[in-house]
Amino acid sequence: MEEEKLRAVYYARCSTEEENQKDALVRQAAEAEEAIRARGWRLVDAYVQSYKKNMFYPKIERLFI
Repeated sequence: MEEEKLRAVYYARCSTEEENQKDALVRQAAEAEEAIRARGWRLVDAYVQSYKKNMFYPKIERLFI
């Protein structure tokens, strides 16, 4: 019987619009997905937040419940 893989979720966020951070979300997502694969876990969801003032992200809040 095959052992069930752990489920994983990652949260990536960039809080600035500065030019030197333009690829930050892409890098964070790639690094998170690689870390999940390296551990043999199963990616079930990703929460990505880009810089936008006064934005509400209810999907992200679920991570902390």
